Amino acid sequence: MADDFADENENYAVVDGGDNYAQSYGGDEAQALQGFVVEDAGGELISDVQIILTDEEEEMIAGQKQRRVIAALVCCMLVIIAIVVPVSINASGGSGSGTQPPTESPTEQPSAAPSAAPTIGLLPQVITCLGPLTDFDTFQDRQNPQYKAVDWLVNDDPYVQTEDINCGDDRFTTRYVMAAIYFAMGGENWGECGRVDPTCAIGSDEFGWLSNNDVCSWFRVRCDETGESSQVVGFNFGSLLPDIRDQVRWVGDFPSEMRFLTSLIQIQLKDSRVTSIPEFLDAFSNLEELNLENNEVAGPFYKFTGQAFPVLRTMVLSTNRMTGTIPTEHGTLTAIREYRAGSNNLKGEIPDELANMELVAYIDLSENDLFGRPTEKLFELSELRILSLYSNDVSGTIPTTVGGLSFLERIRLNNTQYGGDIPQELYTLENLQEIKLREAKFRGIIDPLVQNLEFLQIFDVSLNEDISGSFPDVFGSIEFLEELRLEGTSLTGTISADVCDSLGNDFGEIEILTLGCEISRPRDCGECISLPDDSCTCPA
Repeated sequence: MADDFADENENYAVVDGGDNYAQSYGGDEAQALQGFVVEDAGGELISDVQIILTDEEEEMIAGQKQRRVIAALVCCMLVIIAIVVPVSINASGGSGSGTQPPTESPTEQPSAAPSAAPTIGLLPQVITCLGPLTDFDTFQDRQNPQYKAVDWLVNDDPYVQTEDINCGDDRFTTRYVMAAIYFAMGGENWGECGRVDPTCAIGSDEFGWLSNNDVCSWFRVRCDETGESSQVVGFNFGSLLPDIRDQVRWVGDFPSEMRFLTSLIQIQLKDSRVTSIPEFLDAFSNLEELNLENNEVAGPFYKFTGQAFPVLRTMVLSTNRMTGTIPTEHGTLTAIREYRAGSNNLKGEIPDELANMELVAYIDLSENDLFGRPTEKLFELSELRILSLYSNDVSGTIPTTVGGLSFLERIRLNNTQYGGDIPQELYTLENLQEIKLREAKFRGIIDPLVQNLEFLQIFDVSLNEDISGSFPDVFGSIEFLEELRLEGTSLTGTISADVCDSLGNDFGEIEILTLGCEISRPRDCGECISLPDDSCTCPA
């Protein structure tokens, strides 16, 4: 049977007397035995496979295996390179941006999505261009607003996505500076008119910051477009409705790159969260308005000078966290019209030099820790409309020269140490609308000349215990009077009927009337307020 098997299988040869057969490799160089076929006792064929190789054959097979492993490793390396290289390019040069050159003018609407990725060399090229504006090391931190601004320029801004960048192009540098401001001042958290809202539905003919449009059309950005190129001249975020203001609030410190907007004339950021006045503010020599009311500005009061800010007309820094004294240099602000720094933590005396601000119309230094006796020359500033020094420890008297303040509308010396007689000259000021002298040191009578103040709305001399005499019966003739406070004085007499008849909530009626217990009145006429040291008690 073994012979038959060998005859039918040419690759087998007879061994060991013809009962066993060995299979060989085909070919000249391989005649080694690979398997045996054996007859068992019953004549059946039993096969088993066992590799029996020569040394040369083992080396040949090992070489074949090694070549296969090397080929497999090469394939794996090629696959890895194919995956890693594009990712590295995207990480260094960004993704999702176009390389098409910008149009000559901004589009009407932002594009729906960014185009193809820029060239690898664009990022270092842009950073090199920005060397005069930003230190190179600043770009090493990807969390810095400057890096985020560059990333936006390279990956999203169609104005810059070109290999032919002109480093001296004002449009290029302006867009970078504006983007740096956006990222530095919390723009990423804006709910409206920012990167997430490029169409800026709340803005009239305006677009969101970082939109594809020209920066002059961004929300609340003012530009001067009369020259060869448009210049950013202002940020006007004042007068916003509360629900809108909360969506576009500026937060933090101004980035140093902002100093390159040298044409700025307006910074109006009322009700934001700006934390400091930058040292580079004097770069804005054309600045006319700085309004940071109700922010979080801390640190010493900035030393504004007339030389650095020759045209500054409005300086509003009320309701912040400023400390220190009032710089005497402020007296050199010859163009200033509105000077407001109330509700801070300022200390010391009010410098006499402030009386040199000849054009000033509004002085507000209220609610600070000021003391001393301010110069009476403040009452000689002929353009003055509002003088507000309340809630300080300042002292003095109202001089008769107050009669020369023909534009004066409001005088607020309440909660101070000001005192003395109220001069008759005060009652000659026909534009006067508000007299607040509450809780001070004033004395004497209330002159009937007060009836000459036809536009008077508020008259408050309460808590001046040395105000005495009879209750004037002229207040009922003051047409626009809304608030009359006389409690805590030594006034006596009977309230006049025309005053009681003027009480009400309509326009031209007295809404608030408070009196001391020494003044007789009908039960339903005004409110009697008794103080602990009063000699009488208001009727129940």
